[in-house]
Amino acid sequence: MNDVVNPFVQKVAEQLIRQLEQGTAPWQKPWQPGEPGAGLPVNASTGKRYQGINAIHLMSQGYEDDRWMTYKQAQSVGAQVRKGEKGTPVQYWKFSEERTKTDDNDRPVLDAEGRQVKETVRLPRPALFMATVFNAQQIDGLPAPQARPQPAWKASEQAEAILKGSGATFKSIERDAAFYTSRTDEIYMPSRDRFATASQFYATALHELGHWTGHESRLDRDLSHPFGSEGYAREELRAEIASMIVGGELGIGHDPGQHAAYVGSWIKALRDDPLEIFRAASDAEKINSYVKNLANIQSPEQRALQDSVDAQKVADFIAANRNLLPSKVALNTREAEPSLQSVLADEKRMQALDGEVNELLRGLNAQQVAETHAVIRTTLHRPDAVDATREAVAAQNALPKPPSSDVEDGQLVADFIAANVNLLPEKVAENTLAAPAALRGILGDTERMAHLALMTDTLLDHINRAYVDRTHAVIAETLGRKDAPQRAERARESEARLPVWRPSEADQAQQVADFIAANQNLRPEKIIANTRDASPQLQAVLRDDVVMEKIRPQVMAKLEGINERYVDSAFTVAIEAARREAPREVADVLNLPALQDQQAEMVKRAEALQPQARHAAGVDAGGTAWDAQQRAFELDQLREQAVRQDVHSTVEDLAGAAAVTRQAEAARQRAGNDDARQFIDALRAAQRQGEQASIVPQSTREEFSEVLRKAGCVVEDQHPVIDGAEHRIPLRQGSSQAGPAFAVYAVQPAAQPYGYVLTPENGNEVHWRGKGYVLDAADKEALNEQAAGRLRERGAREEAAHEEAAERVRERMRGLRPVEAPTPYMLEKGLVPQAGALTDSEGKLTCLPLTDVRGKVWSAQYVDADGQVGFEPGTRKAGCFHAVGGSGALATAPALVIAADYASASTLSSCLGFATVAAMEAGNVAEVAKDLRQRYPDKPVIIAADRLQHAAPEHSADMRSEMLEVADARVIQPIFAPRESEDSRRPLASFNDLARRSELGSDGVRRQAAQAVNAEMKKVREHGVSLEEVRQQARGRRNSVGTG
Repeated sequence: MNDVVNPFVQKVAEQLIRQLEQGTAPWQKPWQPGEPGAGLPVNASTGKRYQGINAIHLMSQGYEDDRWMTYKQAQSVGAQVRKGEKGTPVQYWKFSEERTKTDDNDRPVLDAEGRQVKETVRLPRPALFMATVFNAQQIDGLPAPQARPQPAWKASEQAEAILKGSGATFKSIERDAAFYTSRTDEIYMPSRDRFATASQFYATALHELGHWTGHESRLDRDLSHPFGSEGYAREELRAEIASMIVGGELGIGHDPGQHAAYVGSWIKALRDDPLEIFRAASDAEKINSYVKNLANIQSPEQRALQDSVDAQKVADFIAANRNLLPSKVALNTREAEPSLQSVLADEKRMQALDGEVNELLRGLNAQQVAETHAVIRTTLHRPDAVDATREAVAAQNALPKPPSSDVEDGQLVADFIAANVNLLPEKVAENTLAAPAALRGILGDTERMAHLALMTDTLLDHINRAYVDRTHAVIAETLGRKDAPQRAERARESEARLPVWRPSEADQAQQVADFIAANQNLRPEKIIANTRDASPQLQAVLRDDVVMEKIRPQVMAKLEGINERYVDSAFTVAIEAARREAPREVADVLNLPALQDQQAEMVKRAEALQPQARHAAGVDAGGTAWDAQQRAFELDQLREQAVRQDVHSTVEDLAGAAAVTRQAEAARQRAGNDDARQFIDALRAAQRQGEQASIVPQSTREEFSEVLRKAGCVVEDQHPVIDGAEHRIPLRQGSSQAGPAFAVYAVQPAAQPYGYVLTPENGNEVHWRGKGYVLDAADKEALNEQAAGRLRERGAREEAAHEEAAERVRERMRGLRPVEAPTPYMLEKGLVPQAGALTDSEGKLTCLPLTDVRGKVWSAQYVDADGQVGFEPGTRKAGCFHAVGGSGALATAPALVIAADYASASTLSSCLGFATVAAMEAGNVAEVAKDLRQRYPDKPVIIAADRLQHAAPEHSADMRSEMLEVADARVIQPIFAPRESEDSRRPLASFNDLARRSELGSDGVRRQAAQAVNAEMKKVREHGVSLEEVRQQARGRRNSVGTG
């Protein structure tokens, strides 16, 4: 387990891991309404239900009574906790507290009867509290549990209202499995008559509705993980806990169904990260709230809390956008997080939140707020957009003129400067030009800005002066102000006084706080972009764990009052983005302690080169003809080159770059002296010497890697393998027009190596020959021996790895069963279940085992409910295939029909009525055909290839020739109706496309494929000889034609 965890967190996680191993975790146990222990835990004193991790933790204690109380609560009702009983800890967050209301003089406010007036105050940040509670079975003196009053609606009526209110698409299937697919945003369910009770139907439907809430347009959880992965198991954990909570609140019970497949992943997740169960419980409560809201089933407390959260989000968004142009406000509205956007788009919801939002925005410019509201409503096409525009215009007309008082103008300028101090100059210039016209007019007015200088300086006193002056200078230059040169000079003076790379902790904290405050309401991708645009100083602070740990309390204090969840999220994204950038700055090199002692030596080397540098330049030592500006320019160039100097080189090279940089800076300071030119000459000579030394011949592997990358290949893992054999390598997404994205290459190791890269889908082929560095006979012999040795070692390693991976496949297959009803993948492709395919207990997974010609399983292809396809990692696929109809059925098939994918092979098998073969990859078809030819020499081989829309005409001829040569195979391609293959958006290519999407349908597949099979079989019958003899005769004719 993680060492740095809260003891409460660790205790809860350890207990749940033990219960998961025993099958007794709360969400693993089915229960029916009315059973002992069937209710969710509640506080017997307040009547409120415990939520989130507290509910899970209390349910895991094993008591049948669902009532819990603190020691004092038990005493308050005349009950007593029995001696020796141990309590159970719970934790909760306090968001507000009741305080005595005070007047302006800080004296308590009294009501008409002289009592102090109380008010509820929202805490600037939530506070965490721990409490210890006892179960009713541990307490003497409590009455027996009373039967809970039935809700106004029956459970089934409530559940039905939720399903109808959701608007979710439910599709009925004739099989005992239910699932949600995010790709089409649909829920598949058996018909109601297949369930024993209404409660079972609604429990299943609400479980799938829990998955449905994770769509990006709703709660936006990560649903991209394939079945069987850890990410898929995490989502299933949230849905199971949510089902338990929803079932408990509605009174329909809980049936966890088939969860055994996820237990191992759940245990691993909790061991790796104990907080995962806390996050899962929190997400489950969000699912519960969202689902109940679909039928407006919500307690008053929940509604009030949700109102506060939504109002704060809306107010934060409006405050952050009120100073922007309408186009920018509209863009930010469209890019807002889905939950916020759904609130902003809901007219009734916004009207309900108006009072609280206006209170939060009190003190801000009313005109700006109204205009921002109007843009948001128009962008989201709300019905009240016209009214909002009228209100904004009325607010503007009510003003005697645009705001122009010193106080308001000074505040506008100060706000703009503060929002831009941490950005790069080009970004400041961009924001300046995009500012509202009124603000841009103030910023571009030299006299007005001079008049406001004292006020804006006062307002910006808490920000580092150098950053403020630099931002002022960029604004002045961008808008062409008369004082731009003076502003630039002042910025340079401030920069000179600024301690390089060592700003104070207060400055760093303010920089970070300003950046987080400006970004806390944005989407992660927007925060990442803004982090990349931020100043190098800010990025350096965000990357430095030590500095961030020191200044974090100061930063949080400055951000007090902002929703802590938004702050934490922005922090996490910004820090990660800064780490990903991580440029090699000069300061990074200068601050490396290990290099400091080496810098002096590098300086001596550079100085020793001065005489020869002067001689090479053909000038005397005086150098008086150079002016200071030219010398400074030369030094700037050398400094930049030093920074760029081979960041992947050795430590000594980096030390050289550091020394060059340091000496260049020293030379800049004495640029008027004669020796500056001498030093520049020395640096140039040293650099030329370093460049010549850095030219190293590329190895064969490095050379060919570049060839593969240019061909669109993904060069990783062991690629390229230099052994003379063919190897498959993935292509970058989009590099292949159709079919599997891969290429084939081979490299022959030799004194002058050579090879090629072939993309089967489009027939593109690149031939390559290495530079061929000269080797003597001994070197060649050593090279060949090394290559042979590596090939033997690699072969042995691959064989062992393939055996190990195959055992994993076989082990997983033991937990699967034959497909009886179509899986989601089969439903999408219009396929019927065929022998050989496997699925899980829920019928969501499609597993297609791959065997060799002897029937040994080596690999498997998995397709989950969302259509995501993958092979078991590390398995052997070359020469392996899936027999549609079972391996044994191939022996009775009249011909060997081979397709590259399962969908086409299964379609052909259904139409032809006998077993077919799926090679699973286009590049594997030839090898499979060759092996099957040897295994069944008397059967004709027919390759069912895709018709590629963009392939050259000669590609089909080449493919037919190759298949004829390799396996004496006939190649057929689907023929579509006129104009069907012209659709470039969804081109028809395969036999499965012919059956599903063409007007020719399955009959077209049957006619075209059966014609090829019958033609091949007819050859045998007509000649009265064996098929092998027919093939020998055909080969003889081909050879005679080739030599004639």
